[in-house]
Amino acid sequence: MIELVEMSCIMRNAMRDARQL
Repeated sequence: MIELVEMSCIMRNAMRDARQL
C-alpha cells in the first residue's frame, strides 16, 4: 500500500533529522 511507503519514508526522514540534531 502507498501508506506503508509514506510511513517508511517519514521514518527515514525522522531518523536523518535526529542524527543532524
